[in-house]
Amino acid sequence: MVRERTERELGAALDEASLVQFVERLERLGLMEGEKSGKTAPAPRRRIRGSLLYLRLGAFDPNRLFDRIIPKLGFFFTPQFLVLSALVIAAAAAITYSDWPQILHAYSSLFHFRSLVFAYFTLFVIIAAHEFAHGLTCKHFGGEVHEIGFLLIYFEPAFYCNVSDAWLFPEKSRRLWVTFAGGYFEFFLWGLATLAWRLTEPGTAVNSLSLMVMLTSGFKILFNVNPLIKLDGYYLLSDFLEVPNLRKRSFAYLKNCLQRLIPGSHVEAMGASPRERRIFLAYGLLAGTYSYWLLSMVALWFGQFLVARYHGFGFLIFITTLGVLMRDSLKRLFKKPAAVIGPIFHLGSGPGRRWRAVGWLSAVAALSILLPLPLKVGGEFKILPDWNADVCAEVDGVMKEVYVEEGQKVHRGQPLAEISDRDYRSELEKVQSDIAEKQAKLAELERGPTAQEVAVAERDIETAQAREIYASAGYREAEQIRAASLERASTAMAEAQDRLNYALRDLSRYEQLFKDGLVSAKRLDDAREEVEVDKKQLAEKRSELEMLTSDRLAKAQGDVALSEKEQAEARARLGKLLAGTRPEVIAQAQAALEGFYAQEQLLEDHIRHCTLSSPTEGVIATHRPREMVGHYVKKGDLIVKVDELAQVQAEITVPESEVADVHVGEPLVLKARAFPGQDFSGKVTAIAPVASADPALPGKQFLVTTTLDNPGLLLKSDMSGNAKIYCGRRSLVGLIGRKLSKTFRVEFWSWW
Repeated sequence: MVRERTERELGAALDEASLVQFVERLERLGLMEGEKSGKTAPAPRRRIRGSLLYLRLGAFDPNRLFDRIIPKLGFFFTPQFLVLSALVIAAAAAITYSDWPQILHAYSSLFHFRSLVFAYFTLFVIIAAHEFAHGLTCKHFGGEVHEIGFLLIYFEPAFYCNVSDAWLFPEKSRRLWVTFAGGYFEFFLWGLATLAWRLTEPGTAVNSLSLMVMLTSGFKILFNVNPLIKLDGYYLLSDFLEVPNLRKRSFAYLKNCLQRLIPGSHVEAMGASPRERRIFLAYGLLAGTYSYWLLSMVALWFGQFLVARYHGFGFLIFITTLGVLMRDSLKRLFKKPAAVIGPIFHLGSGPGRRWRAVGWLSAVAALSILLPLPLKVGGEFKILPDWNADVCAEVDGVMKEVYVEEGQKVHRGQPLAEISDRDYRSELEKVQSDIAEKQAKLAELERGPTAQEVAVAERDIETAQAREIYASAGYREAEQIRAASLERASTAMAEAQDRLNYALRDLSRYEQLFKDGLVSAKRLDDAREEVEVDKKQLAEKRSELEMLTSDRLAKAQGDVALSEKEQAEARARLGKLLAGTRPEVIAQAQAALEGFYAQEQLLEDHIRHCTLSSPTEGVIATHRPREMVGHYVKKGDLIVKVDELAQVQAEITVPESEVADVHVGEPLVLKARAFPGQDFSGKVTAIAPVASADPALPGKQFLVTTTLDNPGLLLKSDMSGNAKIYCGRRSLVGLIGRKLSKTFRVEFWSWW
């Protein structure tokens, strides 16, 4: 019936061999049901399926919901949206590249409890949009979507959307778009969030939300496109290769190949085309290696956490958990152990097969004990210069010029930079002027007085003496004039007193006569007026007498005293000149001059130190040193670093558990990341006496130092890579026992 319908629809003959081959392929893919396939009708799907490492929980059937909303989302399935989204993603990628340091700094502000809770909520919404994009794309192309749920992949929570109907699409491009839609739409959301973060102010709610979407979507996209785990990258690869159940069939093919390698085993070859076998082999090896590596890393971390926290009890929990996770494999192993292990010792048939097995085992044991193998201890290294010279400013000032560039080779004494010395030279000129003045003064003090200075001092004494004589004569004359004036004033006052007394008698007589009516009132008033006039004249004469009496000739006395003082000062100056300069005055002048000399020396040193020279031969290790030109620098500020790289040191970080096997003088080989094809050989020159702790490495570390010749200057400061220290030879048993002893002797011993 199938053959007839095919020939009728395609209009071509279908031979029976091609039909049989097609049916067998459908059976291998598990796409046939009925008696021929040996399958019965599928049982109802369980809501929870899978294992602990890949657990699926069906949530709801979204088909009717998608039917309602798909007509409203037509724009998202147009070429215009594809172009727009591509431009958004390209712009976001450019912003991420240009602002990467700022983005990393912004991410550091998100690592607190509230941000983590918000991040999980944001991740939930983004994953939901991701899965809806898968389902809606499938609906857009005419498929059915009947399941959305939760996933637990290697203990990581996720969502899933069952779009298996996409396999019924005849067009391969539609199947690929269904798989690609979720990741691409999430990539588009990441681009929108990046643009919003760049356009909004830091600290706002929109900016923080955008940063959160960038963080969650960015890391999730990288994880989601990995084809080695069953996420979008895997399904996209499977659809592109048109190989359904790629992972399961690849692992089955590898298992089949391994079983056929066991001697004496009889396993039928797995039916697959040459193309499929190549795909199964490549993908099976990559996916298996990655899966076991990821599981071992998770198991190792989990085991270390339990052992560090709960010691022996934690180890038992770890072993029990591993047993539960690997119960299926353990059941197969212990159900028929002979069937699994026996073929390994199947070395042919005959009576001597046991002796041959014993011989092989003895040979392996002997080689394990006697064959010497190198013991190598490895670790990260960092290159340090043999001598690191920091050239710092020795004076304050403005950077005038820098003569070198980063990476330039310099010689000892070569000028590197220059600080402006204008202020120091101006101050030096002032100090030198003061020195000249102080030198002249000191010379004058040491020379003593001249004859001309003595003559001038003697003339000053003579002048003072003459002035004293003149002042004394003036004083005597003033005394005589004062005596005569006192006599005249006394006589005048006596006469005024007599006139007043006479006027008073006349006034008394006129008053009596006026009472008797013998004189007129005018005559009485005239008598009274004469009395008043006489009183005033008496008061004036008395004042003149008192003034003359109080005048003690102060001015004349002051002139005499001043002339006497001037004469004494002139005599003192002459005596000082004749006595010469005192030694302490000369010493004081000399001390002041020495102070100016010290200032001059200091300023000259400052001017000399304004030019910075290289203290050694090496390479400039400062980034863009010319940018300091025009900047004000203080004493002690770093200007440039000169690394002496003709011979360098490498500090190798060796774990504490390995350092006991490392000794001074043992050979080592370094391979720098910058020169992966070149080896650098040396010997251990020193081992640090104290352990250090590196947050990026587990446990404590010791620094092992080696010195390397670097004639071509290939190795530069802070270069890194890996080193191997050759610590002699050990047997295979010794190497294995060494590893075990480091665990059991310390860690296990401390549990109990």
